[in-house]
Amino acid sequence: KEINIPNGVSYIGAQAFLECSALIDITLPEKLSCLGNSAFSKCYSLQKAVLPNVIEDWQTQTFEECESLIDVNIPNTAVKIPSDTFRCCTSLQSVHIPDSVTVIGDYAFSNCTNLKNIELPAGITTLKPLAFERCESLESINLPEGIRYIGNQCFIGCSSLTEVILPNSLEYLGELALSGCAISEIALPGGIKTVRINTFEDCQKLSRITICNGITEIQEQAFVYCPELSYICLPDSLKIIGNDVIFESAKLEEINFEGTVEQWNNIKNNGFWKNNSLSIKRIICSDGTIELENSQNN
Repeated sequence: KEINIPNGVSYIGAQAFLECSALIDITLPEKLSCLGNSAFSKCYSLQKAVLPNVIEDWQTQTFEECESLIDVNIPNTAVKIPSDTFRCCTSLQSVHIPDSVTVIGDYAFSNCTNLKNIELPAGITTLKPLAFERCESLESINLPEGIRYIGNQCFIGCSSLTEVILPNSLEYLGELALSGCAISEIALPGGIKTVRINTFEDCQKLSRITICNGITEIQEQAFVYCPELSYICLPDSLKIIGNDVIFESAKLEEINFEGTVEQWNNIKNNGFWKNNSLSIKRIICSDGTIELENSQNN
């Protein structure tokens, strides 16, 4: 049930302890420098692991499906949490990520269903696709200035996530990145340029959206199935609006546009509001109001 690996060991190969289902605790040697793929994957009883600070080569799926893992440290020398590292670690409740980490890999914390909070270091720049997929207990996450990339489906299905503040440094927010979250409001920084397909799909509590100047395109179905949506503000930098960008949001009666009536009329597909799931009555521009005739209002 317990293993103490001698200090002379510097390399643990791929799948070395794969499916050691009775293993509860392991002490790794201080001079360990390489940890192979799936080294402890599916050790279903493993509760604790301490990784030494000298690890230089830390590969993927290290603790994948370690369902009992509740306590793990991440080395102060780590610059990346590799793909699938803690995927399906369903007992993991919190993780401290050291300042050295700049990248969190694909599926790194996917389906950690008891993970309630996580502190990201100031130096983090990249959250890869599905990094926190279906972390159903995650209530909040800090996204420090300096983050430039949040990948596709990064927080999809985080159904307890009620607050997200996107930093001004952000340059890419992926498709379905916050789909199914419990946020009530969001401000999208101008640096992302494009609001991508289905980014906020099925955000059942989302009521306020502010899209900042600098964003030029909102792709199709970006805000579909947000039934509480009642306020949206669009920037005068906007040039293209996709089909069905808003759908099944009957509480939304007006759109606030920071540009002029002429600028609104020059937006490609500015008639997106013409569908029976919406009750939009007017577009409020900086120099006047456009009254609309929506088929649902007739």
